Amino acid sequence: MNLAKTGDVTANQCEGSYDYYAYIFDNHGFAADDGDSKHGFVFTNTVNNVAPEVTAVSLNSGSDFTPDNEEATKDIEVTGTIKDDNGCIDVDDAATADVSIYYYKNAVTGYAECDAGGEADDNDCYPVQNCSYDGSSCTGTTDSDSTFTCTVALEYYVNPTDGSGSGDSSWWDYTWRATLIGTDGNIPDTLESTDIEMISVMAYDVDDGGAAIAYSGPLAPEEESSSVTNTVEATGNVGLDVNLYSVEDYMCTNFSTCDTDTMLISAQRWYGSEVAWDSMTVLTTTSSDELELNVGKTTSGTPASADVYWKITIPVAQETGSYTGQNTIAGKKGEAGDW
Repeated sequence: MNLAKTGDVTANQCEGSYDYYAYIFDNHGFAADDGDSKHGFVFTNTVNNVAPEVTAVSLNSGSDFTPDNEEATKDIEVTGTIKDDNGCIDVDDAATADVSIYYYKNAVTGYAECDAGGEADDNDCYPVQNCSYDGSSCTGTTDSDSTFTCTVALEYYVNPTDGSGSGDSSWWDYTWRATLIGTDGNIPDTLESTDIEMISVMAYDVDDGGAAIAYSGPLAPEEESSSVTNTVEATGNVGLDVNLYSVEDYMCTNFSTCDTDTMLISAQRWYGSEVAWDSMTVLTTTSSDELELNVGKTTSGTPASADVYWKITIPVAQETGSYTGQNTIAGKKGEAGDW
């Protein structure tokens, strides 16, 4: 008689082999005696390993995500639940769960394009990130569920997907989602989260903090200065233009009080490239004066950048002196078509 068997698992049966014994009784209820109370027959039941099932996954708790705005990463969390009919102890370690986070469009296959390290791109794909097992979630051999938390550091320049049209973002018709991968004995299961939006962040830096615009001199009346540049860097996840204006409509030899000689700020001009002074734009106090600087969206660890060019020409009969003013470079989100 051979009663050894291999069968499908029933709920909460751990994978492995289990011995069992046949006991023989007569019509009077007396048990046979083989000397060791096992009647001499030992049989084995082998419980198969079965695939886990990812039953829940959430990206950033289902809320839209705003990345960092200053050349840094910011953590986003994926949480999920993995069920295993062999029992939760079969999947209660970090090696059994990974997550991929990526932007998604209906015409794109999503996880299939972001499921391997070679597809990693900090703009749109963060594949196969390890997850941490939530140690208290598996309560024992009768429990089939384990929960996991996956923390992924997103770069500040991740592609934004918010907006309602192509003027808002180059990827306005995409969304972001995560796929949680549960693995037990190299048998995987996957589940996708609901979609969220990645929020556009306009952020910028000027000359690593803002260098002074120091014109060459001395200059004679109507003499054109050499160009002075300010470098504008995109430290958010969108492209940039800038507004250029002056706080006051004059410069002074004593700017703190302006009780001495003054020079109109219209003596200064700006442009997006090296051109002659008379081809540049006159500086005013209008805060909406825009330079189409067209700084592209940053796509790597080095911020995208472009230069603002300044020149000055001294008016005729201007009093001799060293004049100081205060100019403003204000970043603004560029048109998506220029990213």
